[in-house]
Amino acid sequence: NFCRLLKSKEDKQQIPIIMLTSRDEEEDIEIGMEMGADAYLTKPLNPDSLMNTIRTLIPSRDVK
Repeated sequence: NFCRLLKSKEDKQQIPIIMLTSRDEEEDIEIGMEMGADAYLTKPLNPDSLMNTIRTLIPSRDVK
């Protein structure tokens, strides 16, 4: 799994991972988060939700 691989590298652990998927069952969300995702968003995507998630994960940047 790419999330686990990325998060296993010490110099890459701070890279935020947002999963965007159509799978919206509670079990799917739990698996995604366990694999290392920092956020899990489902389709259809709400653009405001995506932007809020990005702002939360990268607060030091001016994301417009």
